[in-house]
Amino acid sequence: MSERLPTLRVASARGASCVAAFVAGLPGASESQRVEVPGLGVAFVLRERPLSPSQQGDPVGSIFIPAESTEIAEREAERAVGEALQRYKTREPVQDGRAKESEDRSDQAEEPKDLAARGGPTTDEIEAVRHLESRSAAFDLARQLLREIEAEPRSFSEAPREEREQRATLNIWIARALRDANVLSQAEYVHKASFWALTVIHHNRFMAGDYDATLEPISQEIAEFEAEHGLASGETWQRGEGPPELQALERRWETAFKATEISVLRDLALDDIATKRESDPAGIGRLARRAAVRLSTNPSGPKNCEQRLEELATRYLLDATLAEKAGAYYAAAAMMGAALEALLLLRCFQDPEGVHLALEYFLDEKWTKQRLTRWTLDNLICVAGAAGWLGSGDTTDALPPECWARLVKNKRNLLHAGKHLEELPAKVIDEETTKDLRAMLVLLRSAISHFQS
Repeated sequence: MSERLPTLRVASARGASCVAAFVAGLPGASESQRVEVPGLGVAFVLRERPLSPSQQGDPVGSIFIPAESTEIAEREAERAVGEALQRYKTREPVQDGRAKESEDRSDQAEEPKDLAARGGPTTDEIEAVRHLESRSAAFDLARQLLREIEAEPRSFSEAPREEREQRATLNIWIARALRDANVLSQAEYVHKASFWALTVIHHNRFMAGDYDATLEPISQEIAEFEAEHGLASGETWQRGEGPPELQALERRWETAFKATEISVLRDLALDDIATKRESDPAGIGRLARRAAVRLSTNPSGPKNCEQRLEELATRYLLDATLAEKAGAYYAAAAMMGAALEALLLLRCFQDPEGVHLALEYFLDEKWTKQRLTRWTLDNLICVAGAAGWLGSGDTTDALPPECWARLVKNKRNLLHAGKHLEELPAKVIDEETTKDLRAMLVLLRSAISHFQS
């Protein structure tokens, strides 16, 4: 069985022609828009539309070229082919129709040391540069595509259907590029790409009747069934209340409709979202809704701040647990300090009256004139102690709770090397210290969460 071929995926006929023109100049190019790269076992096949899994599976080394303009397409073609070639340079020549990974890794293991001895960059340095360059290239592509959209003379609503779909496609590629540049989170990318693919492109096709051949026969069966059971035109049963036969027809319609959505996602090369919608529709729905809330609400609004702080505190606590289990005790201490800060800041938003009363003890302090989100962990501990959020410590003979909070803060601050040298020059944060910090944080979290103003 021969190895699946890497495929250059493009989003337009113009992009395909630009890629073809570029690849044609490479050694071994053929008129069939396929190029064999001698000695690397690499073959590129150029296609205007992405291949679906049913056609060829997920092609190895797929490159997406979303450009509509000639200038961007040419630049992206050169970059994409160059990156694909670089990706395969570590592979051995084709043997028996397949390219295999090198079995001898000893030379690669010594490469960083050898390069350093020669005064050249190490493998880690090379990979770091490539990583940052890929982020920069993705951001540049997003800016180019944004300029292309902004240059359109007509508004989106005034444009004809074909042009609206082209602009929506460009917006999908912008979302992908911003995700690759780490400007958008995965959740935000899913939300934005799904909006343009489904709410715009799929909806327009649905309203234009593109799916009537699939959906209309089922709709007709539903209408006939309702008429046979005495329902007038326009009348229907509430969802889930009709006879079992009707509910079965409705499920058939919904399944067919969702299949058209998946088809659109795959046509737009959004295979990652399509696969997730098929395997875990509820999970991707939650992901998109979470991103929609973050993108549509005021991030400084009190309710949104409380929700986000709860999420952050949970995340910090999870990371602290993972770090502790892995023996990364400094990282665990840092995350415990971050969790404590999030919990105290959350309490400030939940109990503004308590904050106001506590600040009467610190009227001369400059930090009290700053907004809450600028307060340091030390400031928050001062307010928590004055407001009585940390409890009295009657449940233990150990230090009072405010001292626990300061110990957590002090251990977190040991991430500053200078402070570590001054305060604990000969000691490290070890497993036992981390156990102490966790016990303190458990009691502090309980006190903060259960405090009633």
